[in-house]
Amino acid sequence: MNEDRKQAFLLLHDILTERKFANLTLKTGLNGFSERDKAFICALVYGTLDKLIALDYVLSLYAKGRIQPKVRDLLRMGAYQILYMDRVPDSAAVNTTVALAREIGKGALRSYINGVLRTVSREKNNMIYPGDPAENLSVRYAYPLFLVSDFLEKWGREETESFLSHEGTHETCLRVDENKADAAAVRQKLSARPGVYFDECCYISGAPRLLENGVCSVQSEASYAAACALDAQAGERILDMCAAPGGKTVAIAARMKEGTIVACDRHPHRVELIRKNAGRCGYERLIEPLCADMTSTQDLGVFDRVLLDAPCSGLGVAGQKPEIKLTLTPDSCRAIEDTQTRLLENAARFVKPGGVLVYSTCTVRVQENEDQVRAFLARNKAFSLESMEGLLGRMEVDRPVAQGFLQLLPHRDHTDGFFIARMRKQ
Repeated sequence: MNEDRKQAFLLLHDILTERKFANLTLKTGLNGFSERDKAFICALVYGTLDKLIALDYVLSLYAKGRIQPKVRDLLRMGAYQILYMDRVPDSAAVNTTVALAREIGKGALRSYINGVLRTVSREKNNMIYPGDPAENLSVRYAYPLFLVSDFLEKWGREETESFLSHEGTHETCLRVDENKADAAAVRQKLSARPGVYFDECCYISGAPRLLENGVCSVQSEASYAAACALDAQAGERILDMCAAPGGKTVAIAARMKEGTIVACDRHPHRVELIRKNAGRCGYERLIEPLCADMTSTQDLGVFDRVLLDAPCSGLGVAGQKPEIKLTLTPDSCRAIEDTQTRLLENAARFVKPGGVLVYSTCTVRVQENEDQVRAFLARNKAFSLESMEGLLGRMEVDRPVAQGFLQLLPHRDHTDGFFIARMRKQ
């Protein structure tokens, strides 16, 4: 029996039944496997999660009746190999899945599993997809129907399909702390590809390096742009309202060099992540981690600048966290929007007159981004949008940063889907 496929199934089933985070589950579930096997397990688990909606549609055509959860996950994993993994022969995908059924105590259903997967293999080039445009895109690109319908309404067909079909790279973006090392020298040492927008960023394949002493931090260029948009100055007092795990916090500290950053999270274990990140990067004297629920009233005084990197639907990073698509519902999205509104209202109280508020998310939904900011400005007349010209490196080229907000889309901007708005208080 191929132990890599068995482990992939066990991890996949655990993620789906217990609603766990895929990255954390895989991080602890790959011990003892070779690098090659780790890569295969990750590709199989992440890929099956990413294409789950499409896989379930295909299986609904050929697997009739009530299907036991373990058998369904076996079929999903087998069908993923047949439909999306070109390097795995269909016969190998079928045979290993059938053999795996015995390993997990479902040997009595081997003939059924064999029949379903062989039919998928035989019919994969003749698949009939729904005729409705939204349903068609939802199935073909494995996105929830309500989101696809929303994208079509906001963006139109061409932009929606470009977004849904985008396949990102598997490179890791590192931000070099130029207080500690020369970015060009680090790029050369790591044989890294230069950043698209910022000289202090670079892209590598494989495991991140130079993290221990804070020379490098894993951070996308879009995330770094949010920290740059704040434009914190030496000696200022900064509030990072939803800071954990602290990536933007340490990026802000590196730019300030002197001053104070109060970095908040509502969960003690996440506050500890901020503390560890500050220590790793050598900015403990600047960063004050604080356990606080920022949706409620807090007596923290006022600040020169406030960053609200708000909780969001996360659709801008769904390529790295495919389980995001499986948990979102219309109700959960409305709850997220309500939380963002409360956070923004509290953020307004923390900004001193003349101060700056930056609001950011890692999503592409207009309701969480531009609509949220427009509604905030309508309620809070003391705030107005302010240009981000001169703050975002090469990201400013051909992008309307002068309007005070920016929406990045993965297929168009070659980074995470991110929204950034910069506002000034009178």
